[in-house]
Amino acid sequence: MYATGAAGESLDAFLDAAEAYRDCSDISEENAIRGLSVLLCGDAAVWWLGVKSSIIISSWCDAVSALRDAFGDRRPPHRINAQLFKRGQQNDERTDRFIAATRALLAKLPAGDLSEKVQLDMIYGLLSRRVRERLRRDEISSFDVLLQRARQIEDATDELR
Repeated sequence: MYATGAAGESLDAFLDAAEAYRDCSDISEENAIRGLSVLLCGDAAVWWLGVKSSIIISSWCDAVSALRDAFGDRRPPHRINAQLFKRGQQNDERTDRFIAATRALLAKLPAGDLSEKVQLDMIYGLLSRRVRERLRRDEISSFDVLLQRARQIEDATDELR
């Protein structure tokens, strides 16, 4: 269900789940569009009732585009970058959650703007000192490696406590 785009609610996560379900269940575009009334609640449901008859929505892509226009993140890239760099990893924050949240922000930037290497550089610089002191940047070749090594570091640190 998607309601309003309030904090903690992600349009991208909702659309990803809806598209995955649609693909796996082999739901036609027409039925997917009709089914949006069931999946939307609150402000989003009210918006959909008004919009579905007033604008031309003839495909699933049209419906997704209308949802993104109404509830999507409209911040320009420089504002997303500012939010990204405003906060580094907190000492009590698990690295995998920090990386997931940071990657979600990076995903809002235009596709292809940042290579994986640049993204890794940015995230590495935002990691807490306790992780960076035990993990050299040149040891990290991918996000999988970063997550694996960070978990090892956190597990070892937890054992020492």
